[in-house]
Amino acid sequence: MPRYVKKRLIDFHEKGEIEIITNIDNYLANCKTLRDKIALLLLFLTGPRPSELVELKAGDVYRKGNFCVVHFKTKKGGVSRDIYLPRRGKGNFPRYTNLLLDLIDEHYVDEMKLLWGWKPYTVRDRIYAITKGELAPYFFRHNINSLHSKLGRSLQELKYLKGAKTIASVEPYVHISADVHKKIARGLAKV
Repeated sequence: MPRYVKKRLIDFHEKGEIEIITNIDNYLANCKTLRDKIALLLLFLTGPRPSELVELKAGDVYRKGNFCVVHFKTKKGGVSRDIYLPRRGKGNFPRYTNLLLDLIDEHYVDEMKLLWGWKPYTVRDRIYAITKGELAPYFFRHNINSLHSKLGRSLQELKYLKGAKTIASVEPYVHISADVHKKIARGLAKV
């Protein structure tokens, strides 16, 4: 089990709540290149596999009404999917979504790979460098899926967002907080 997953599970069992990152400004400041920024933004906003990330082209990220759509084609036996991101709102997600769109509009044309020349291991190496060894690409996959779980998404929705074939692979992202445990116990007290 990777260190960051093990640490998050230990923290969850000790605190009863999993820490979810919702702000990456400090990491964006560490980005040295345009590709670093785009990789970090896409990992944070959508949680793709590194193999999916390196295959993305500029045309796979586009505006649709008040949303940004990121279309992932998968090779790993998962499910191709469209992830909708908010472009309007006061939170960090719309701000990061618009930054991503601005960077792509300014520097890319439709058929260009966003991370041209990168391999999945390059994603890992760059994310380690940007986060000064704190996080790996799969942390962001866990982070966004944990956030969706906390927001009440169903297992079926999580399965789609993750690009998974089975619900079993979604279960590690579902965390029951201490509040839910207490609510369950209060319910049992009435029986």
